[in-house]
Amino acid sequence: MLRNKEYVFNGWNNKAVMLLHGATAGSAYMRPLANYLNCHGYTVYGFNLAGHGTTYEDLEKTNWTGFVKKAEDDYMKVKSVNYDKVFVAGLSLGGLTTVYLASAHPELDGFATYAAGLMAKGDTVPTGLGLAGGDDANYVYRSMDGKAGIFS
Repeated sequence: MLRNKEYVFNGWNNKAVMLLHGATAGSAYMRPLANYLNCHGYTVYGFNLAGHGTTYEDLEKTNWTGFVKKAEDDYMKVKSVNYDKVFVAGLSLGGLTTVYLASAHPELDGFATYAAGLMAKGDTVPTGLGLAGGDDANYVYRSMDGKAGIFS
């Protein structure tokens, strides 16, 4: 299934973005965003979550721990290239995996989630995920001290 083959679009600004798709999808779903970011100079990696991008039989053999392990391995590949900055963005399940990576890797320069699941009001914020904020702690955020926007 070539349409969901993982890809790298080489950029010129020495900044990288790792993209993670949603459940039952594949890297092809993130290609429009990858093309856009690449046109702005970013090297963009489109990875498949574990069990995705091939057959449903492969998906049946994996679970959330496989998604996290594969994302961790992929992040380490990107990080090993020594870009000036590395960002991660994900859609749905890929967004949840992105939040995990951001909480596990404080050195990550920035992250974005699209349609990621949210915690119900009153849930305890897991250690390392971020800080509770707002009136009665209505949302969770991660401090951006010392960080700039993706186009800065």
